[in-house]
Amino acid sequence: MKLLTTSKDQHYIAEKAAFLRSKGILTHTSNQSTFNVGSQARGELGLWSVLESQYDDAAACLFKPGHSVSYPLSEEEMQALEVSSVNELKSVVGSITNKLGLAIVVLIVLGVLVYAFSAHT
Repeated sequence: MKLLTTSKDQHYIAEKAAFLRSKGILTHTSNQSTFNVGSQARGELGLWSVLESQYDDAAACLFKPGHSVSYPLSEEEMQALEVSSVNELKSVVGSITNKLGLAIVVLIVLGVLVYAFSAHT
């Protein structure tokens, strides 16, 4: 991913993201949850080109709306990539949770063993 632009204006970022999507460019908006909470200490939203290969076209489209995108994605391709990234995130979180659970079980077993051996000595 490469950063295209930042702004404190949520509508500006949403408008640019929708425009780029209409041109076949997949984007991501960072810091969105900060704005949804309604925090007074909001940072800036970031608009990112998800695919580095589309960065130059995305930047050109923001500068010149009539720019023709070299390799636009179809809506189906963008949706497939979004679903794939969500599934990958779930997989990573699941893996971390499993490892954390195993570590807790190992620590409990070690604690019980240490207690059992120290009680007999």
